[in-house]
Amino acid sequence: MTVTYTEDTVFQKGTVKSDGSSYSLEDSEKDRIGDSDFVLCFGKQQADGSYLADRIIMIVFN
Repeated sequence: MTVTYTEDTVFQKGTVKSDGSSYSLEDSEKDRIGDSDFVLCFGKQQADGSYLADRIIMIVFN
């Protein structure tokens, strides 16, 4: 899957407790996301099948 972003895309880090009881969000930067990270992408699918992200959240389990 191809995800693209713009300068207006919001990048965040979401920390989730391992038992799922709570989570927190904080601002982050795009260069903090690695190839093996879990991410949530919110946006719209484009005509070519790619997604244009409005928000990308890197998930960290605690």
